[in-house]
Amino acid sequence: MSNTPDTSLTRSVATESLADLLGNISETAIDSVIESGMLRDIPIIGTITGLMKAGRDVRSALFLRKIAVFLQELSQTSPEDRRNFVAQFDSEEKRHEFGQTVLMLLDRSEDIAKPRLIAKIVSAHIQGSIEYAKAMRLCAIIDRCYSQDLAMLKEFREGTQGDSTPIAESLLAVGLLSNGGFDGGTAGGNDGGVIYVLNEYGRLLIQYAL
Repeated sequence: MSNTPDTSLTRSVATESLADLLGNISETAIDSVIESGMLRDIPIIGTITGLMKAGRDVRSALFLRKIAVFLQELSQTSPEDRRNFVAQFDSEEKRHEFGQTVLMLLDRSEDIAKPRLIAKIVSAHIQGSIEYAKAMRLCAIIDRCYSQDLAMLKEFREGTQGDSTPIAESLLAVGLLSNGGFDGGTAGGNDGGVIYVLNEYGRLLIQYAL
């Protein structure tokens, strides 16, 4: 079996002791736990740590931290559910594809919030709440989103958005809002504008990640 980082990540999702290794670690302590070697039994952590020691061009400790945060969030699902999830990848190619996609998303994350959000969506699929294709599309949407814009999404109300229109435009562009038409305004001072509505992906993100 291949021991590349992408397939190692897929195997790591099914690690029986994931909750024991990561479940009670605070986010601020993750770096020191990685450095201590306590997480070396998680395949992806061991693989990337080994590559870094060998001088290979793999990302720094920040990349490992993102991976650890992702796996920590996944550890809240049951080992059986995670094993069943990994079992659906019935070929090396499919394990490679999933692992590569997630590693690329984590690598591009500009903060630690996104790995946790991505993990929440993958967890929702693992638990049967979101189908795989929609879950992976949501993960891609999170990747394209500016993290701070998601704060508005939690409080979003359908209609024109006034001063928050630039944020709504960004959320529309990434696929979390839809255009519900145009409000022409009123003589009473309502300036009108585009009517923004929450779409399916926006609702799923709020329900399972925010």
